[in-house]
Amino acid sequence: MEREDSSSFYDLAIIGCGPAGAKLAVETLKRSELRVVVLEEDEVVGRPVHCAGLISLKGLRIVVGPAYSDVILNSRIRGAKVFSPSGKCVFVDAGSPIAAAVDRAKLDAELAAEAEGAGAEIRLGCEVRRVYRRRHYWVLSISEGGYVRARYLAVATGVKRRILRELGFSAPRVIPALQYELEGVSDVDPEFVEVYLDRRYSDEFFAWLIPLSEDRVRVGLASRGSTLTRLRFLLEKSPMLAGRVSRARRVRVYGGGVVVGGIEYELTRGCVLRIGDAAGQTKPTTGGGVVYIGLASKAAAEALAVGNLRLYELAWRRVMGGEIRVQMAARKIFSTLDNDALELLVRTLSRESDTLFLGREMDAQAKPLATLASRLLKSLLSDPAGAMRLLLCLVKSALSL
Repeated sequence: MEREDSSSFYDLAIIGCGPAGAKLAVETLKRSELRVVVLEEDEVVGRPVHCAGLISLKGLRIVVGPAYSDVILNSRIRGAKVFSPSGKCVFVDAGSPIAAAVDRAKLDAELAAEAEGAGAEIRLGCEVRRVYRRRHYWVLSISEGGYVRARYLAVATGVKRRILRELGFSAPRVIPALQYELEGVSDVDPEFVEVYLDRRYSDEFFAWLIPLSEDRVRVGLASRGSTLTRLRFLLEKSPMLAGRVSRARRVRVYGGGVVVGGIEYELTRGCVLRIGDAAGQTKPTTGGGVVYIGLASKAAAEALAVGNLRLYELAWRRVMGGEIRVQMAARKIFSTLDNDALELLVRTLSRESDTLFLGREMDAQAKPLATLASRLLKSLLSDPAGAMRLLLCLVKSALSL
């Protein structure tokens, strides 16, 4: 039986002190005088790192604030080099920086410090082992011993599924991911990420290189199964990469998963809500989600302030439903493409020019996707034979699902 210790009773218990949990605590305490505790199973906030760490500057302003510290930035990014399976490249260039490669451990620590400064109690090394309902509150059995009780419960556990399933939520779909941080890499353009479209590296997603400096990068991929084998193959056999990393030194290894998102997930159940990766609140096209955390935490905090969590779910679907559906449609089409279709896609897009300008918006992608589709259609209309080949590739890929 749990201790009837009044000091263990809170208005809101948040499980997880990543960006989603910390930001929810901050936004809640801005809008109410609720007593908030954040329970983090790891001993150090932000460790181990599970994220590629590429975040839009807009997302940083929303989540950290306009005065975010340069200490958390490794490099500023203005665009991407997108490679086909054969190595054909098309540039996506915003003209000036729109994103940053960040130190995720420092970012998470900064957000946790902000939450603590706002009045949240943060408990580190505190794993939630069991959750159950008792009368009119939630009881959480914790690894430090004893219990925490709370009126409201928020699950911000990232890709971990145990607590979600214990509470009856379905878990978002996750694609396993693996990433190396390397130093001593040659020919690094610090302003451009590199994206490798090749089913040998990823069966339904893509591989990436994120520059941190002129010779330090993060190289990774997300794929269903064999992530280590695929990553080694990328580093050893890729014509765009193998020669550049042959003398590089591996500094760190990051494992994790990419949540491909969706709007279908249930966000609330009674006095429980979920947020961030645990809620599938990511961009289906890339798996990024920091800016969505900023939007979701404000909606959730407003719902908590008035005691009606259903308002959070309604607000999220109203604001983000259409955007995420567009991204989901684009991702589903992309996931059907085999290497022949990917090759033809990149070559078609680069027919008129090797450089694309899709605007400066990374997070709301409906408009950039429409611009991309328009460019593709224009190129295909000038090449009916190419249009037929791409159509046949799309049909072939769709039939293989």
